[in-house]
Amino acid sequence: FDLQDVCCWPGAPDFWIVKLDSNFNIEWQKLIGSNVAGDIPANIFCNPDTSYTIFGQVGSNTDDCLCNHSSSQDIWMIIVDEIGNIISQKCFGGSSYDLLNNISKCEDSGYIIGASSGSYDGDVGIHYGSPFSHDAFIVKTDALGNIEWTKTLGGSGYDGAWVAGISQNRCLISINTSSTDYDLEGMVPVGESSGRLLMLVDED
Repeated sequence: FDLQDVCCWPGAPDFWIVKLDSNFNIEWQKLIGSNVAGDIPANIFCNPDTSYTIFGQVGSNTDDCLCNHSSSQDIWMIIVDEIGNIISQKCFGGSSYDLLNNISKCEDSGYIIGASSGSYDGDVGIHYGSPFSHDAFIVKTDALGNIEWTKTLGGSGYDGAWVAGISQNRCLISINTSSTDYDLEGMVPVGESSGRLLMLVDED
């Protein structure tokens, strides 16, 4: 790939978005980021109006990012037009590290986000244990990234949420946990260091 016409910040990873034609020739490319380490793209979705929705991590509230809750990691949702210009953006998380695990698109064109959060404020609002022991954090948005609901689950250990599947307006959420207290009391057998909880939730 030819990066000659793409401007990037030295030493800081960015979102590199490349649009290819059917013969894998570059039609356009963009670098989008916040000028610090920790900008990591994860998923891109094509929208009916020829725009694209991109999810990933963002590590700062500078340059292209206008919505980070702090200087720590947030989950970043960007909508770009058909040539990669940013139309809108949303950040999900709080003032501590919020880590994206995965995303699935829902039947209503919104999104379910599975994440791990060390925050106790912003979009999260509750946290168990120390900021270094993340909780499972689930976010449901509409197609534009407006939050419809959130759910935080966890204990004093490390917990994370992954979207395992979507069917008929219901989501299967996988919670990986090393906690045995608070929301997850009794979920991990005595003597085990970690476990997995499967949870079925409605999209709405």
